[in-house]
Amino acid sequence: MFSKRLLAAVFIVCLGAAAPAFAIDSYPGSTWGELLWQVPALGPQPNIPDLLTDGWIRQGADVAHFDGMHLVPYVTLRWTVDTRGLSWNNTVGPGIGISLLTSPLKNSSVTIGIENIWNYYDRDWQWSTGKSTGSPNYEPIYSGDPSRLTDTVNVYMDWYGWWDLEK
Repeated sequence: MFSKRLLAAVFIVCLGAAAPAFAIDSYPGSTWGELLWQVPALGPQPNIPDLLTDGWIRQGADVAHFDGMHLVPYVTLRWTVDTRGLSWNNTVGPGIGISLLTSPLKNSSVTIGIENIWNYYDRDWQWSTGKSTGSPNYEPIYSGDPSRLTDTVNVYMDWYGWWDLEK
């Protein structure tokens, strides 16, 4: 609980730092995502294909910069959704965080940060026995149960680089 309060306090202080002394320089945003088809699928019933998408979108404000680094508090939304209704693949969650962005080398980017994510798992699964075959299988169960909400603090480092072999 202490770490969540600390994260919220740091976020508020950074937003306050965007006062006239540290005017907001830019509003950097980023996104990442993927769409894939798992064949054979993981988990139960591997003979049933699974179409999956996951990713995030992040919007921040560059409140301070020094020595080529940028301090960016942000809000984010993360998601994972699949066609089979597996509980671990069906979440959505907003969050807040703060990051330090830098470009240590040409054509590179490194981000170090901390964020608090509230993931809501909208589906759960349970074992059931197929009536006709008697074999066990998974059935998705939809639930509005608030216990499906997880509150997670992530400390992370992301990096990205690009190049062109002709140059």
